[in-house]
Amino acid sequence: MNNLQCHCCGNIDSNNFEIIEYSNKCSMHYPAILDETKIIYCKKCFFGFNNTIIDQNILDLYYSKYYNGKGIKTFYNVDKKYISEGLIDSRSLSQINLIANYINFKNKNILDIGSGICLFFLQINNIYKSNNIYKYIIEKQLDNQNWYKEHQIQIINNNILEDLPSKYKDFFNLITMSHSLEHFQSLDLDMIFKNINYLLKSDGKLFIEVPNADLNKFKYANENYANENMEPHLCFFSKQSLIYLAKKYNFKILYINTFGESQKTKVTDVEENKRNKNFYYTNEDKIKINIEAEKYLKIYIQKQKRKNNFINKISLFLPNNVFKLLLKINIFLKNRIKIYYDNREFVLNEEDGEYIRIILEKNI
Repeated sequence: MNNLQCHCCGNIDSNNFEIIEYSNKCSMHYPAILDETKIIYCKKCFFGFNNTIIDQNILDLYYSKYYNGKGIKTFYNVDKKYISEGLIDSRSLSQINLIANYINFKNKNILDIGSGICLFFLQINNIYKSNNIYKYIIEKQLDNQNWYKEHQIQIINNNILEDLPSKYKDFFNLITMSHSLEHFQSLDLDMIFKNINYLLKSDGKLFIEVPNADLNKFKYANENYANENMEPHLCFFSKQSLIYLAKKYNFKILYINTFGESQKTKVTDVEENKRNKNFYYTNEDKIKINIEAEKYLKIYIQKQKRKNNFINKISLFLPNNVFKLLLKINIFLKNRIKIYYDNREFVLNEEDGEYIRIILEKNI
């Protein structure tokens, strides 16, 4: 516990840290070295980080060849045409809907870091087909480069942990990191945020989503399954630690909140499907539904077929152009007709939600 420093808040008081064990309940593959490591927890900003400097070659090999997250499983187990044209990714759609309140998705350069199979950009393609959005990724799993090319996604063949080409300086209007920041080592945060500052335009936006992983506050969350202190995560963020991180690198905070089920009572996807709980999302949730996103709302509502909702019932019988008009009227009326979702990604939970979403703006 000597010579410790929190990379978020700068805490160096050895009495202000705690050691936490990994859960060993992870359903994913992970490097064996993690079984020999522990998590250091900062009591000042509630940030957790792995206590070992892991060889970057081990991590690069793992993420390029062996990482088996949810998106990768989907990619290799279903028809690729279905992923391109028919897949509704709730996480990406809810993120796009939030980001659309802070940036107009038109004539923009967007970079996704740690993008996997690019579910975020696939949803962008479906919603904003004629908006001249230029899509770039920094991603280690590049086995199927034709996949990215087919969906007009350009690969930046550089590591976010190294110096980047000058042609990308002040180039991007938006950079996104969805469930990727927690996979980096804490000592890498400095280079990551310096590079993001380098890449963003003067008023560029940064969107980050990470698990809400205050390991002390939610120490026993979901104890029958995988807790938040699970492999292969190397960083564990709280809202407070992200606020410290934003200020440290001179970003303006535009939005921060938590979404999803309660960390104290959350269940697995299987359990969630069994419960079939009705969540709904309206203007009262403090996030406006953007008119430009009406297409995905139509698709999503039709998929749900909720029994007690007027719009869902009539959607099955109306022509698309009439249904589109109905949605516009509903949005104009500030969503007085409730649009139902049964997916936790759309649920604003300010108390103890599963995911933290933060939108930052580069300060000049």
